[in-house]
Amino acid sequence: MKYELKAIKMAGGDETPRFEANITLDGKKIGIAYNEGCGVCNFYQFINNADGEKFFAFCKEQSTEKEDDANDAAESWTYAELDKWEERKTLLRWSKKATIFIVKGD
Repeated sequence: MKYELKAIKMAGGDETPRFEANITLDGKKIGIAYNEGCGVCNFYQFINNADGEKFFAFCKEQSTEKEDDANDAAESWTYAELDKWEERKTLLRWSKKATIFIVKGD
């Protein structure tokens, strides 16, 4: 099972990032995640409830904070995926202009 965010659209946001993205499981869309960027939590809508329950269980299982409830765990996973997406987007933009070296270290 591989959960991913696809078709990510991001824009500013006042207190939280404003975004919308498809949640996919093994390449198949199962729902959407979005935040309106006004300081509230993320919202999740799923095509069926069973997929939603599996997604929240997956996020809870992946969470490093064992006291997190399922929604907090889903938010942590979502923001981690958005960070990866932004980093990749930035590296692709930089690589159009120069050769990029990534040095693993501290």
